[in-house]
Amino acid sequence: MSFTFPSLQIADAHTFDGLTVFPIRSSTDSRVEYQLADEALKQETICIEELGISGSVPELQVRNLSKTSVLFIEGQELVGAKQNRVLNTSLLIPAETVSKIPVSCVEKRRWRYNGKKTFSSGANATTELRGKLKKSVSNAIEAKQGHRSDQREVWTEVSKLHRANGVTSSTGSMSAAFEKHKRKTSAYKQKLPYVDGAIGIAIVINQQVVTVDLFDRPDTCRKVWDRLVMSAIFDVTELHDQVVPTDARLQELLELSSHASWRENATVGEGSEYRAEISRHHEASALCLHGIVVHASILKTEIH
Repeated sequence: MSFTFPSLQIADAHTFDGLTVFPIRSSTDSRVEYQLADEALKQETICIEELGISGSVPELQVRNLSKTSVLFIEGQELVGAKQNRVLNTSLLIPAETVSKIPVSCVEKRRWRYNGKKTFSSGANATTELRGKLKKSVSNAIEAKQGHRSDQREVWTEVSKLHRANGVTSSTGSMSAAFEKHKRKTSAYKQKLPYVDGAIGIAIVINQQVVTVDLFDRPDTCRKVWDRLVMSAIFDVTELHDQVVPTDARLQELLELSSHASWRENATVGEGSEYRAEISRHHEASALCLHGIVVHASILKTEIH
């Protein structure tokens, strides 16, 4: 691979009600300049809209009106337009450009405008859904179909999420689950806050490392920490293991990642994207610019 997997240090575990997080630190010094999509949307320096008059389920159009690149995070939920979507992969959209971005629908029964503006919901796809997205997008890239997902599988996962959590939604919206369980998500966020200096977070459920997210700087990790924690709570079962996990499996996974056979793929926007199969059940991707990992994620593709 033509990028260096960063040297990482795993900090002490923090556990609450079946979910364990390991903050991850690194001495990497990033000089990549960008603004997070959430911030750019609030400041209206980017505009996200449907592709043309008719629109396209697996694509949205981004107009970056600013003089700074904008970072979109894999799994980030964008609400509004003709239906709610999530990002299929992380992207750096260059300043003053118009780009098509690959997305998946997480609101099956709406194809009409709910206001033309698109916003960030502040949530991410659940860890289970992120794993399925990662696998299906990697498969599509292998088949030279771009960063497309298995849309039917996405809708199936959203339906499973609703059934498991007693959620009803006339439009089949993933965000309905987060809306109904605000108290639950708030409790996890309060008990598992960002840890100073962390550039990454690993989440463990039932002794399984389900997600690892790494960023190029602590400030980015701090801003997205809560929504990464929030996305994992729906995969905590009632019969969760009460034993606090050690970092042994995480250490092993990171070691495997640093020596994996990473494949470079074409991507939208700036930088290069690399993907790798880390283990039988873990898929990874890394968005890099000038050899620096801006965002990397390792996801378990099946959570039991």
